[in-house]
Amino acid sequence: MDGHSSHITADFIAFCMDNAIDILILPPHCSHARPLDVSVFSPLKKALAAETDKLTRLDPGRTPRVEWTRAYIHARDKAITQANIQILNKIRQLPQTPPPPPQEQVSYPLDLSLLASSPPDGTELREANALLHSELDKEQPLLSPAKRYTKRITRTLETAQSEVALLRKRLTDAESLLQARKQRKKGKRIALKGKFVFSTQEVLDIAKQAELEAAQKKPKKKVKEGAKATIIDNNKEEDIEIVFSDSDSDCIVVAATRSS
Repeated sequence: MDGHSSHITADFIAFCMDNAIDILILPPHCSHARPLDVSVFSPLKKALAAETDKLTRLDPGRTPRVEWTRAYIHARDKAITQANIQILNKIRQLPQTPPPPPQEQVSYPLDLSLLASSPPDGTELREANALLHSELDKEQPLLSPAKRYTKRITRTLETAQSEVALLRKRLTDAESLLQARKQRKKGKRIALKGKFVFSTQEVLDIAKQAELEAAQKKPKKKVKEGAKATIIDNNKEEDIEIVFSDSDSDCIVVAATRSS
């Protein structure tokens, strides 16, 4: 059995004890090295994959359970043989991984610790270049081409160091600017009618839709029949004008003007 705790339960152990079955528990994540997985189940997986590929080429849709069971039976007959099952009898001794050979420590005449260290900054680089030129002049005077080449290398290193520092500063400023813009774009989410919106236009659209729904649900007032008639009094010299409004409140405005 694999050493995972989910594979070994109390019910399984009780079943093995009742049926006189010895349990061999191997360390987890070593299924690729177990003899049965290598000699028995690995050929079974390959044979089953070949059978399922045949079914897929015939019908690319879903494979029925009956056909898959038949394919598994054919694969099992091909892969699981008597020679494969008796692989444990052939194992005389478990192979052991040989220990790694001791590493020989090579002694270098020079101290190479500086090669594994981080690159120096601008001040350290200039000081190192000045020390290099002074030491070269003390030991043995260099020829003019070699001296010019050495000075050119040191100047190139100093120029590259300055450009790297400048680019690093620009990158830091750009990242801080992008972070500030990202923080400004972030806003609190608003829930209206079960929808989360961010923009002002979406908020206004949902608010207008809510107002229209409320206006449609509002009961309309009945207009009295007496108010629809136009009253004209001939005895009194006055004109009465009735104006019906088309506003949302369905009200009636009556305007009266008295003639002089």
